[in-house]
Amino acid sequence: MELFPHLSALPIEEVERQPDKVVLRTRVRAAAAVCQCGRRSARVHGRYVRKLRDVAVGGLDVVIELCIRRFRCENSAYSAVAFAEQIYDGREGEDLAVWLRDHPEVKVICRDRSSGYSEGARVGAPQAEQVADRYHLWANLGQAVKKTVKARRSRLAEPPSEPADAPGEPRVVQPLAELKFVTRLREQHVAAHELWQQGMSKAAIGRKLGLHQATVRKLVNAPSADDVVAKSLSVHTSSTRTSPTCTDAGTKASETPLSSAARSRNRDTLEASWPSSVICAATGPGADTHPPKAPSLHRYGR
Repeated sequence: MELFPHLSALPIEEVERQPDKVVLRTRVRAAAAVCQCGRRSARVHGRYVRKLRDVAVGGLDVVIELCIRRFRCENSAYSAVAFAEQIYDGREGEDLAVWLRDHPEVKVICRDRSSGYSEGARVGAPQAEQVADRYHLWANLGQAVKKTVKARRSRLAEPPSEPADAPGEPRVVQPLAELKFVTRLREQHVAAHELWQQGMSKAAIGRKLGLHQATVRKLVNAPSADDVVAKSLSVHTSSTRTSPTCTDAGTKASETPLSSAARSRNRDTLEASWPSSVICAATGPGADTHPPKAPSLHRYGR
C-alpha cells in the first residue's frame, strides 16, 4: 500500500495490468452501513461498480473499480427503501473532518456542492485541494444553461414553419395490408400448435378447430406460420396463372389461337344457341368455364 496510501481503508482484492492502464478492484471493508435516517443495516440489496481515475503510475493510468453495496433500510418510518454505502458514515462536515484527520495522505478532495463536505474538507484536510468531479461540472453547466434559456425564452424568435408539402421530401411508403387468408393461416397455425403442445391428437385438433385432417397435418408439421403462408401463396399463385380465362363470348380460351374467320363462326353459333343469361364464371381456380349444353332442337320444335 505504499504506492496507494489513500486506499489503506479499502481492501484491494485484485490488481489487473492492461496495456494502457492498471485496474485496482476494491470494496468497502465494513459489514454494515448507516442510512441517512441514522439506522444501521447489514441487509445487502444489491451491488454496483463505481470507476474512479487515480494518478498515473509508471506512465500508466490507474483506475479504481470500487464495489458499492446497496442496503435495505429497516426503518419502516423512513421513506427510502434502499441506500448506498459511503466510504465513511454520514454526510455531515464533522464526520468528514474526523475521517480526513485519520488519513493525512489525502491531497485532493473531489466533492459535490454540499456545504457540509466543503466545511469538513477545510477543517479535516486544510492541505488538500478541493475540486469538483466531471459529473457535477456537467450538471452545473446544464442547470446554468437551462436557467438562462428559460429566462430569455420570450426573446427567442419562433422557428420558421415549413410548408406542408416540401419539394424533394421523400414519401413514406406504407406497407400493404396482409391478405385475409394469410391472417387466418397464422391464427390457425398458432391455435393448432397450442393444442398440439397440450397433447391433443391431430384428429382432435381438426374437430376442435373445424379443419380437415390434411390442413391440420400441414399446420402442425410447419415449424413456423411463415412456412405455411409461403407454401400457400405459391400454390395460390400457380393456380391463378393456370386458371382458364374467358373471351367476350363466354367461352374458355383456346390454347391454340384461332383464325379470325373461325372465331367469328364460333361466336355466331354460340350466341345463337346460348341463353342470354349465361355469363363467364371463370373467376378463380376450379370454376366451371364450360358452356351449358346447347338446347335441344327437338324440344323447342314442338
